[in-house]
Amino acid sequence: MLAFYEAALPAGFTAEHVSGEKNGTGCGSLEGDGPGIAFQVRENDGGFTLAFAAEGS
Repeated sequence: MLAFYEAALPAGFTAEHVSGEKNGTGCGSLEGDGPGIAFQVRENDGGFTLAFAAEGS
């Protein structure tokens, strides 16, 4: 699922895969940023969570 989101990122966005052990949630995530925004896509049991933050927040 994370690979799908990574492949769909528009130009100007960067992302990295982060293990669940590293991010402390126990679930893998895709974390990155683009012009004016940071994001995280995190797998969880039965679904996923999307989080966004405006740059400078």
